[in-house]
Amino acid sequence: MVCGNRMGSLLHAMTRIAFVFLLGCFPASHPLSADPFLAEPLIVGLDVGEGIFRLHLLAQNVGDIAPHADAVERYRDGVGAAGRQATAPAIKAETGFDPRSGHSEKLVILFTVAAARAVLDLSYFYAAEAEKEGRRFHERGVWQAYRNGRQVDRGSFISDSDDGYFRLLISPRAPFDRLELSATPYISEDGVDIAPGLILTDSSDFLLRRIAYISAPPQ
Repeated sequence: MVCGNRMGSLLHAMTRIAFVFLLGCFPASHPLSADPFLAEPLIVGLDVGEGIFRLHLLAQNVGDIAPHADAVERYRDGVGAAGRQATAPAIKAETGFDPRSGHSEKLVILFTVAAARAVLDLSYFYAAEAEKEGRRFHERGVWQAYRNGRQVDRGSFISDSDDGYFRLLISPRAPFDRLELSATPYISEDGVDIAPGLILTDSSDFLLRRIAYISAPPQ
């Protein structure tokens, strides 16, 4: 399923604004007030700005065989994979798609207990980041949720943000204990993937700033 797109109604927009306000008002080290979409109190597992790192992180750079802890890199505005996935990005810590190899870096979040839903705040994830041949291209990512090594759901998300800050709501079909984030090639405003080789200096990439989640009920 696709999460994080623009709210289609005034009611949804007002709800989202209220939730952002609540997230900012409550201490990051305590459960947060509930949002109607999530229906349960949220628990902060990661907040780079507050120095909260309660979840185990792994990353996989382009060319790595598997994700590992040493590949995770912190930046002041978030965390991501340590490798440089393209030649132009100024922030090496972003998790991004490499347009030359055709592969993406990966950021893996491991939960100590199964989660039912999650709210992720990203940074440096832009709408209309590139323009070529009369088309504007947006950054896009993919999330995959797993439970006990089995994929339970997946989805994609496209930036609609002018300032690079993006909120991603994840509500899989089943609880998950592992969440993987990766990037894809740019996508145009009319929904067409950028042609391979058209832009080789940069592509979709982002930092993860914050994760809040709802624990799944015990089985």
